[in-house]
Amino acid sequence: MEELRVISQFHRIPGSEDFSKAIEFVKTLFDELGACSTKVFEYETGRRYENFEVPLSWDARDSELWLLEPEKKLLSSFKACRTSLLVGSHSTEGFEEYELKSEDDEDLRGKAVLAEGNVRDKFEKLIAEKGAKCLLVYYMREESEEIGRTPENLKDTVNYLSLPRNERSLGYKPKGFSLSYNQYKLLKNLLKKSEGVRIGCYIDAEVGKNPIKVLEAKLKGNGPKICFIAHICHPNPGSNDNASGVYAALKLAERFAKNPPKADLTFLLVPEFSGSVPYIFNERPSFDVVVNLDMVGEDQEKTFSSLLLVEPPPPLDPTFTEILWYYLEKNVPSVRGVPIKRFFSVTFRAGSDHVPFVHEMVPAIHIGHWPDRFYHTSDDTPDKVDEEEVEWIVKSVEDAVRSYISPSKEITDFAGERALCKTRLLLRKMEGKEGSLEIGSVLKEASKKWKVPVSLELSEFDLKPSKSECLRVDFEGMLGYEWLYEIEEKERKELKKPVETGEIITFLSRILKRKDSIITFVSSYYDLPEEEVLKILNVLLKGGHVKTE
Repeated sequence: MEELRVISQFHRIPGSEDFSKAIEFVKTLFDELGACSTKVFEYETGRRYENFEVPLSWDARDSELWLLEPEKKLLSSFKACRTSLLVGSHSTEGFEEYELKSEDDEDLRGKAVLAEGNVRDKFEKLIAEKGAKCLLVYYMREESEEIGRTPENLKDTVNYLSLPRNERSLGYKPKGFSLSYNQYKLLKNLLKKSEGVRIGCYIDAEVGKNPIKVLEAKLKGNGPKICFIAHICHPNPGSNDNASGVYAALKLAERFAKNPPKADLTFLLVPEFSGSVPYIFNERPSFDVVVNLDMVGEDQEKTFSSLLLVEPPPPLDPTFTEILWYYLEKNVPSVRGVPIKRFFSVTFRAGSDHVPFVHEMVPAIHIGHWPDRFYHTSDDTPDKVDEEEVEWIVKSVEDAVRSYISPSKEITDFAGERALCKTRLLLRKMEGKEGSLEIGSVLKEASKKWKVPVSLELSEFDLKPSKSECLRVDFEGMLGYEWLYEIEEKERKELKKPVETGEIITFLSRILKRKDSIITFVSSYYDLPEEEVLKILNVLLKGGHVKTE
């Protein structure tokens, strides 16, 4: 896994010098295979592609954070821990000193502020509204007591956090640091007990407009067009997220270069979303299948993760998904025939580079691990990666590609029966609900064109016609995340599966159109109460992201 270790050493923030070095390193490895043609695309930062704006580039060289009063103490150093500096921080003018205040204090103008929570929310409230100059933040996303991902269990871990990087944020020249839980508690206690707590900091970093780079490696052939995508971004170390996906893509390329299948293969190494979205808009690729490799190397015992095969949403062709599931089961590491790995097939989830391809109506699957105790932290190091796990996934994907091209009767029957069973189960959940007839009709027509077609009889289900108005979306591509910040943080936290639900509502508005059909589909597919789906739909309607006809 030497390649993974080298990639992990780079601080891979899009547009940075280290990101370019990582791209060049991986490009050299593809070139050395001798069978791939490689190309590096460059895209403009700060540009908007419909609902998605590519963040400005950021390059950091050094930083230090000091406690000055009531005692002098070095709190963090960029050279010792890359995640200690908030991505998007601007340079200081030399060594700057600030009075430190709690986020609940009234007068924060020109001060440094100790805060806990989402950095984007804190930027808006504390910097944009109240005039603070520097944030010292503790925030652990996706806390989970079940896997030991809590502040109390990871007291010295430093989370990877980011400030906004856009034209508006440039005017504030924000800066800040990500604290460990122990550091946060130290400063919080000092603010309670002491007057005049002061900190000092030095930052050498630059927010700019360096281009985004995307590496494309092609192994040309005649047959299905299959794309393997992995995001190469994230701070050092970022070993599972996502040096592991890049490593898996390299291993797949090695295998296919030695024994090329009858297919046209593309390997894409991108900054997450900010590479895949511009690539789609500018290059207009045409793929039959996309396989997203994201967090594929977890040592399950250390990270408490499970392998997830995330299906594309119906009515997209599930054939490749089911074939890959067949080989994951067949190849799973076992002891005397008993699997020793946790792995599951799950409904569509958002949050990675398969999503923009789904909105292009491409069957894009995501394979990766979740949850992860060390996700987006300084502890996502190479020792948390299990080479056996990567080998299992790489072999299964390779086998699935070869079977997808030339499926045996066993594979055809397996994939077809699973696809039919899932589709029938979904329709059974929808029985008696308004708009279910339109859903059934769409699924029936789509299933005729699947690579492994299935025979779907709608007469056996109690499906009801729609009685509602039509919905539409006027933008191209994925919904993204910005819509979530149009509502209050408290309301946002009360929504159930907002990211997935928002994306699939957008996706379905282009296919089903009828409002009651969309609500019925989403509530049945995700087993959500209809009122929860309606809450999210109403947010999208209010924001103008979805419109009525």
